[in-house]
Amino acid sequence: MSGLNSLFIHLILHLYHGLIVVGVALALSLILNGYDIKENWQKFVIATLVLGIAFELFYYFPQLLRIILLVITFLAFLKFYFGFSIARTFFISFTLYFIFLMGEVTFSIVLVFVLRIPMNVYYASPLIRLVFPFYNIPFVILAYFGHRRHWTIFRVSEQVKMPFQMVLPLLIQVTLLSFTLSELIVFAQPRPSTLVQEAVTVFTLLVSTLLSFFYIWRILRFAEREAVASAQEKLAEEMRREIDILRGQRHDFINHVQIIAALLSEGRKEELARYVKALKEGLT
Repeated sequence: MSGLNSLFIHLILHLYHGLIVVGVALALSLILNGYDIKENWQKFVIATLVLGIAFELFYYFPQLLRIILLVITFLAFLKFYFGFSIARTFFISFTLYFIFLMGEVTFSIVLVFVLRIPMNVYYASPLIRLVFPFYNIPFVILAYFGHRRHWTIFRVSEQVKMPFQMVLPLLIQVTLLSFTLSELIVFAQPRPSTLVQEAVTVFTLLVSTLLSFFYIWRILRFAEREAVASAQEKLAEEMRREIDILRGQRHDFINHVQIIAALLSEGRKEELARYVKALKEGLT
């Protein structure tokens, strides 16, 4: 019975951790991409539950397979459940993945390298597992201020035409870097003799991953600017057409006024009445 109780507590704490991690990361990602989670809170809660459960289920898969499954699941869920465009789905997934990576790195560095708590001790202690997800508090604060102040990363993501063949190699690189980083940190057993070497390796991989994310972000920002320029050019063309139409209408209006004035000055009231009637019928 005690074994079943321990297993039940383990599963509950695992799900508790996953829901907090996914909920905070998803909220911040949606907010930074212009989605109002307050107005659509029911959809957000359902998404957190489904993705949180998937996040924890995939935990038991091999690390590389886990990362691939997470990427596919989150992309598909954002696309088909929220109904986002492909570009916006990618932007939100990109932001979400970045937050996940930063959270996992922060969690592992603080736990393993700062507090010197091995992962097996972490999993064996319900108290530590209950308290430790609160490393997400900085992300919660960012989500709060992001919602209040309407922070957004990509303002016109629905209009962006993304060069996927350019982004795909970077996604593969980031996935592999994340896999290596997770394997090194999450399953690390710190030893005094190799602690400095492992810390340097982690720092190097972290910087490489951040540079990759930054490069992807720069590409997407460039695509966003191109979308803005294209939208502005289209708007300018529509405005030019509207101005041409107004000019034509102004010219016709002046002609009508001149004809009416001429008919009035000559006292041709019957012709004036017929002209005004025809003009009125032409306007209706």
